[in-house]
Amino acid sequence: MDKAKIIESLYLDKECRDYCLKVSSNEFDSEDLFSYALEALLKKPDSFIKQKHNDGSLKRYFAGIVYKSYNSPNSPFFIEHLAYDRMSVGSEPKDIISEEDLDNTVGCKILHEALDAHARKGEQQWYESTVLRLYLKYGNLRDLSKATNIPHTSLGHTVNKMKQKLKKICGQYF
Repeated sequence: MDKAKIIESLYLDKECRDYCLKVSSNEFDSEDLFSYALEALLKKPDSFIKQKHNDGSLKRYFAGIVYKSYNSPNSPFFIEHLAYDRMSVGSEPKDIISEEDLDNTVGCKILHEALDAHARKGEQQWYESTVLRLYLKYGNLRDLSKATNIPHTSLGHTVNKMKQKLKKICGQYF
C-alpha cells in the first residue's frame, strides 16, 4: 500500500474524525485539526508512513499529532487557530495606572507607533505584537501566563524577542 492510500484510509476513518472532535470538543476546530494532522502526515517520508502503518501504530501516531497540536501553545496549529481566542479569556489586568494615562505617555505613544510601523513592514507576527501589548497591560509574565494559559517561559521568549526588535527601531527610548 502506498502513502497516498494509507493517508486516504485515515481520511475515511470515522474513528480519527471522532478523536479530533473529542480533543477539540468543537466541530469547527475538529475539522481544522483533522486537516492539519493529515497535512502533517503528508509531510512525512513515505518509508516512515509505511513503517507506522505496517507496525499498526499509525493511528496512535496520528492521535499524538492531534493531541499535541491542539494542546501545545507552541504548535503552529495552536498559534494559528487557538492562541488569539485563548488570549482574550482570563482575568482582567491590574490597574496600576489607568490605561488612558498610560497611552498618553510619550514612551507608550512611541512604542505603539513603532509596533504599528513594524507590523506594516510585514516583519512582525500578530502573535508577538499581541503578547507584548498584553505584557504591558498585565505587568508581569506570571499574571499574563495565568490569563492566557500559555507557559510563562514561552511568553518570556516572545517578549524578549520583541524587546530586541524594538530596541533596534526605537533606540534611545528603550
